[in-house]
Amino acid sequence: MATCNKCGNTYYSKECPYCNNKELYNQNKKINKKINKKLLLISIGVIIIISLVSYKTFFQNPLIGTWKTKQTIFGMNKIIFKKNTMNTMGIVSEIKYKIDGNTITVIDKMGTGMQFHLINKNKMYNELMGMKIIYKKID
Repeated sequence: MATCNKCGNTYYSKECPYCNNKELYNQNKKINKKINKKLLLISIGVIIIISLVSYKTFFQNPLIGTWKTKQTIFGMNKIIFKKNTMNTMGIVSEIKYKIDGNTITVIDKMGTGMQFHLINKNKMYNELMGMKIIYKKID
């Protein structure tokens, strides 16, 4: 229901049937276009933010790359992590990752897990038989 700006009559159609005034209809049409543009821009922004957060959360694994330690434990001083594999001493194992903050658990097919603790993006450590082994990322 609208009130005509010209004659003051109340009407329910797109234009005033008494004086054929379409001014209110045209104003509402312009307002709706502005609202639709704003909603579209907001929707696109939300989609971009969700995409970036999802990418960072689900696809970026800070362990992926080659890590080296100065210490040699059981002949192992380098680990290469890829999306689904870990290479130590030339042995490639299929693995899964469980990320909890700065702690990343690497789980092999048999369900055995090994925890790595990130110090920063290029340094991490794990504990093996009571020894703290520090790794540096080399690529």
